[in-house]
Amino acid sequence: MIGQMVSHHSTQWEVRLHDPPPFAYFAPTTLPEAFALWHKHGTEAKLLSGGQSLIPLMKLRLATPAVP
Repeated sequence: MIGQMVSHHSTQWEVRLHDPPPFAYFAPTTLPEAFALWHKHGTEAKLLSGGQSLIPLMKLRLATPAVP
């Protein structure tokens, strides 16, 4: 289930988004540090730069980075 459908009236619907699942967040300050983290965590790591698309996808549970 992506969200929860809630009916306020018979003709109006609202989708309530869930909070993203727990995830580890790293904030490297140099490019070598960023590459080291990416190498350490492999393909399950996701790069976040602004969050314009990753955060909404995580809320919909369409993206779930597996880094503990």
